[in-house]
Amino acid sequence: MSDLAERTTLSAVRTFGFGRGASALGTTVGWFVAYGVIGSGAEPVAFLVPFFMVAAVLVFATVLLVLGQQTVSEALERMFEGRVQASAQPSRSETMDPQLVWDELCAQLAKEHGLTAREGEVFRLLSRGRTNGYIALDLNISQNTVKDHTRNVFAKMGVHSRQELIDVIERRMEGSPNV
Repeated sequence: MSDLAERTTLSAVRTFGFGRGASALGTTVGWFVAYGVIGSGAEPVAFLVPFFMVAAVLVFATVLLVLGQQTVSEALERMFEGRVQASAQPSRSETMDPQLVWDELCAQLAKEHGLTAREGEVFRLLSRGRTNGYIALDLNISQNTVKDHTRNVFAKMGVHSRQELIDVIERRMEGSPNV
């Protein structure tokens, strides 16, 4: 999931949420099947072998039909945005690397909110869901300095949590003027 989060403009939190949802769905189906087999009194092996064969065919068909010509990242973005690309001419943001688009948007927001250069770097890493320890190692600063910069970023951007920070970026990506 972290690799997918790096290759998409979706936030790491949102990408993790999709993965978590898929995992929960699989677990729910598994429990449903297990209780159905146990409750019916049927021999588990006689039921589970055909079930897993059908499940494998469904997964394979889903990959071929749903994902088709697109990557997993594109499928998640389209599902999240709920839109179909109608234009034949791709926009500048669609032809650019999603990481570059995200970083460019972070730089714009940092400038608009008056963040210092270092606060901008911390903001960019926070927006990708990085921990204080990761940010400290990446920027070669102490975790206490990361905490100070994080407090400053939150204050200047008018947010109270990392999720609110990510929401600010996602609203800007959607073109909302409330940022």
